[in-house]
Amino acid sequence: MSQAMENAWKQRKFIDAEVLCNGTRIGVHRCMLAAVSPVFEAAFSSEMREGAGAIYEIKDSTPDAVEAMLQLVYTGVLPAAELLPQVFELTAKYELETLANAAAAKMAEEVSASTVKATLAALKLHSTRLASAKEAFDKVIRKVKDARSDELITALA
Repeated sequence: MSQAMENAWKQRKFIDAEVLCNGTRIGVHRCMLAAVSPVFEAAFSSEMREGAGAIYEIKDSTPDAVEAMLQLVYTGVLPAAELLPQVFELTAKYELETLANAAAAKMAEEVSASTVKATLAALKLHSTRLASAKEAFDKVIRKVKDARSDELITALA
């Protein structure tokens, strides 16, 4: 099954919708997004612009993060650590709870000086709603406190 989904992502045959972000258009299958996200399901089922025109615009992210989130939906493959905070934000926003949980866990596991600030900000924002975000936030805080060097603390300053 995962191979079929990976092929659907790579080949983009029979796409019937687009996700638009800052001028970048990404072809998708409405049924796929609707199956995994109640937010996408509502948008593509409505008679509003998203449903009628099959174009869903994401304004509060970057094309790279949106594409990584969509690839995650299709393939289950999490992006590089640098994109994880943005992708986590998108998975939380679009109620992709299983994917948000996986992203939160990987963020905590792979936190570094270059990602610690964005990681903590994203996890804290969603820590009251998502248990995985709270758990990952607490894990990152412990890592910062227990770090043998000041690298993580310095990155937060």
